[in-house]
This record gives sequence, C-alpha cells and structure tokens, in this order.
Amino acid sequence: MPVEWMCWYPDLILSAFPKSHYGIAFFQRFCPQCLKNFGHWFSVNCGLKGARLVEETWKIYEMGMKLFPQDGSMAQAASLFFRRVGEYGRAIAVCEDAIKRGLKDGTKSGFEGRMKRLEKELDSKQSGDDSG
Repeated sequence: MPVEWMCWYPDLILSAFPKSHYGIAFFQRFCPQCLKNFGHWFSVNCGLKGARLVEETWKIYEMGMKLFPQDGSMAQAASLFFRRVGEYGRAIAVCEDAIKRGLKDGTKSGFEGRMKRLEKELDSKQSGDDSG
C-alpha cells in the first residue's frame, strides 16, 4: 500500500462510493489487498439496511474471493459479515466453500470450527424462536 494511503480515512473514501461496485473498481485498480477491509468499511458506513446491505456487501466479498481465491481471510470476513447481519445460512455456505478449497482462516479450529459454531448459534436462535 502506498505510504500516502496511510493518511486516508475510510469515511472519506467511502463517501464517494454510494454503491459497492464503485469501490470495487477503485480498489481493484489502486490497492487490491485493501478490498478485504473495504467490505467491512462499506457495510458499516454505507447507510444501507436489510437485503440491500447484504447484496451490496456480498458483491465486494465475492469479487475479493475471485481476485484472491487462496486467501482465507476474505472468506473469513464474508462469514463474519453474514453472521453479524443474521444470515447464518450464507455464513455457513461461505465456510463450506472455504473448506472445499482448503483455505485457512488463521484460527486454531479453522473454517470447520467456525462452521460448527455458526450451526450451533443458528440452532440456538431457531429453538429460541420456536419457544417464543
């Protein structure tokens, strides 16, 4: 990453990207590795809610996983995003794909452990919904 980028604030960068594809094009051209962080920045600062937030943010992670197919941190970030917004099925699908591709997320239990935790959390939420 160029040194001058250290002085940029994500909010300033994001203010120019009302849709995810603008930011994807920018980061592909100027700093592909920054795409990993852009997904999180976008999801937090874009102002979108619900299905629009999920779909626009997914475009970022999907492109990142295409650009960096052997980088487990992109799949990890996507899985964390989907968990945060309550899309457990999609988070689990990202983990399953990462396991099939042999990716590592840098944690002791890896994507296998992450997927088990997501499944347990999903079961807990579903049984909580049934009892209420």
